[in-house]
Amino acid sequence: MAATATKLRGPDVAGGCFEAIYEVQLDTSHAANGEAIDLTDDFSYIYSASCEAVEAVADAGYQFTVKIPGNGVAVASDNVLILAHQSNNTAQAFDEADTVDLSGVGELRLVVKGKKAIPTSWA
Repeated sequence: MAATATKLRGPDVAGGCFEAIYEVQLDTSHAANGEAIDLTDDFSYIYSASCEAVEAVADAGYQFTVKIPGNGVAVASDNVLILAHQSNNTAQAFDEADTVDLSGVGELRLVVKGKKAIPTSWA
């Protein structure tokens, strides 16, 4: 099972670029190198992406970040990654979660800004 991204709004023009908001439901096997989400229908390039809110994060002890393609690299189905970091009680630091069931953490709210994808069909 993979993470699923459901578009809530956008892409709409916001601050000189396009912005869209998604809810992402994580799956049962989050890997250490992150979980890909496919945003190719909406964006060709991403300038920034951030995790705005997650249900039950305080209880679960996770922080989430988004890894986006480098400057000038087009969005692909596998290069926008959600990374989960789990609290390490010993060092009070965050270590990346590895093959963890995050399906019960709740939905992650993701805000993405970038260049809107150009439709490839007229249908």
